[in-house]
Amino acid sequence: MTTLSEPAVEVRYQGGSAGGELWGMTQGDFAISAPGRNEHEVAVLLNDPAAQMLAAELGVEDTPAFRQEAVRQVGQVWLEQLEKSGPVDPQIFVSVGLLREHPEIMKELKLIQAV
Repeated sequence: MTTLSEPAVEVRYQGGSAGGELWGMTQGDFAISAPGRNEHEVAVLLNDPAAQMLAAELGVEDTPAFRQEAVRQVGQVWLEQLEKSGPVDPQIFVSVGLLREHPEIMKELKLIQAV
């Protein structure tokens, strides 16, 4: 017997936004499509302390290029998790506290780095 599974949530990175560094963060913009819901945009804001923590944990230099890639990867992982529970807010803040509360994010990033 064949069963039809519901299409998965699609999270697409659309790029970074300039100017966030003035506020102490790096911004990544995403578009999210989910079955039965309108596509919507979400800004993921990775604050400087969280970026520094990620660089230290991953053993890489904390550079602007690293921060852009980190916000892309963190946003992808976290938004896919959040969307499973329903629509997410248009802005998601990623802080040290969030990373500590959700160690699965760091686990996924380490897997991505290993590839």
